[in-house]
Amino acid sequence: MKWLLSLLLVMISSTAYSVDCKKHKVYCKVIELRPNIDKKWAMKFSNIIYKKAVKYQLDPIRSVCIGMQESSLRLIDREQNILVFKKECNEIGMCTEEARMVKGISDVSVWMFHVDTIVAYNKDPILLRTDLEYATDFHFSLLKKKMNLCKNLGKDAWTCYHSKTEKHRLNYKNLVNRFCKVKK
Repeated sequence: MKWLLSLLLVMISSTAYSVDCKKHKVYCKVIELRPNIDKKWAMKFSNIIYKKAVKYQLDPIRSVCIGMQESSLRLIDREQNILVFKKECNEIGMCTEEARMVKGISDVSVWMFHVDTIVAYNKDPILLRTDLEYATDFHFSLLKKKMNLCKNLGKDAWTCYHSKTEKHRLNYKNLVNRFCKVKK
């Protein structure tokens, strides 16, 4: 009896996230790229991606591949040394300036938004780190804007998400496409 109960529990747990990949293409792509990812998080993430892709009329699978390139589909921050300037002026206008290197966060979220982008688009950096829906909406919004700027590139307009410089765009295209398995 215990053996039968154990077998039943294993069958239930193994089918708990058994999904139809024709219906849940985004989820299945996430699982294909990160087989050991938390399945509950992956379903939540894929649902958000799908919803935002429909809103912005963009390819959700392309965005999964972009997320894989940027962060391996993980909620992480990228730290690096940055130069900080401090300027002090006295009451008569004499100023001194000091520079020093400090460790700081330069990129955040699954989408690795750079601090300059966050500032330029006036986004809340805390929400980008903590609210997956907010961050994903910004990703799709930014991708759409960048694609509109690079319409002349046709089907490769999405590569402007990374850079407008041809060399950097082509490199990024190759990096992302290894996850999308796009035929050349």
